[in-house]
Order: sequence, then structure tokens, then C-alpha cells
Amino acid sequence: MQSIQELYLQHWNGITRIFPAAPADWKDISFKNLRTSGAFLISAIRKNGKNTEVNIYSEKGGQIKIKPNFEGAFTLSGFAKLIRHSNSVYVYKIPKGKTLTLKAN
Repeated sequence: MQSIQELYLQHWNGITRIFPAAPADWKDISFKNLRTSGAFLISAIRKNGKNTEVNIYSEKGGQIKIKPNFEGAFTLSGFAKLIRHSNSVYVYKIPKGKTLTLKAN
């Protein structure tokens, strides 16, 4: 089970990665409420082989470094503050009990 989960969500070197190892022929997949470091619950959707949406729920409040693996621009909604970004890695501060949603354009 853990190996399947790691196709969907990985956390290493302080960065949470979305669908980092999903096989190319898995065009339409999703997951809901997988836990990552820092007490965050992550849900994500991949359609036609592209990441389209990531939801991040913060159980205790804090910062998350995330690589959503979108192809291009995306929009934000919810409660969060962008702290910094570089090389497709974004750092957000999300208050306790709040959700940040990232959607590909």
C-alpha cells in the first residue's frame, strides 16, 4: 500500500510532491486526505495526464513547501500566504483549520 501511495504523494528534503511518480498511462487519478509532514491533509486530481487541482488542509497551522507539478500557471483560493517560490516549489503559510486550493489554468 505504501508503494502505491508514493506514486501519488511524496515528502522528502522538506518538500511535498504531488503525483511525482504516477505512471504516464494513469491519465485520470485522484486521492483524498493523504497526510504529509506538518499535519497537512492533501487531496489532488489528475486529468488527462496533467495535475489539475490540489487541496491542502492545515490541521495545526504552519508552513508547507509544495511542488504541485502543474504544467503552467495556476490560481489560488482559500486562506494562505505565499512566503516564497523557486523552481516550481512554493512555500505557503496556512492557518489552523483552513484550506488552500490550487487549480491549474
